[in-house]
Amino acid sequence: MPNPHPLIVHFPIALFIIAVVCELFAYFLKSRLFGIAALVNGVAAAISAFAAVVTGLFAKTLVTKGPAVFVLESHETMGYLVLATALAFAGIKLYSHLKQTDKYLTSAIAVGLLGVVFTVIAGHEGGELVYQHGVGVNKTPQTQLNQYPYGTPLTAEPDSSSDSTVSR
Repeated sequence: MPNPHPLIVHFPIALFIIAVVCELFAYFLKSRLFGIAALVNGVAAAISAFAAVVTGLFAKTLVTKGPAVFVLESHETMGYLVLATALAFAGIKLYSHLKQTDKYLTSAIAVGLLGVVFTVIAGHEGGELVYQHGVGVNKTPQTQLNQYPYGTPLTAEPDSSSDSTVSR
């Protein structure tokens, strides 16, 4: 089975950012609806962050040497911090919801904003692993790159096997 980490990792990124934005709206607009949206997205972010960390641990075996190892170690640490802050955010939101209190809104915002910072750093490092170090990327043979550096050329003649003309 191919590495599922790239498929899963985008969920906690999006869900955590949405949760924090909803929490900010809940705070400034005094909106219960945005508070519930922050709770739901926060719990989903925590669950998906756990899945991203687990799949990331399996994907970690792709990097064994070279400069990418240092980026990977920092990326892994940031992943753990994203998971910790997502769990803390979801826990604060869930506790506040069950106790029907708003006195932890600023704590949720502070933890959430810190988590978003960790998320941005982890995402940047993940992009660096892929786009600068080629981690998890199938490389194209060099001969194909030299032959057609911008892809396969288009033919000037249309395909004669299919009739694209319309009769009237």
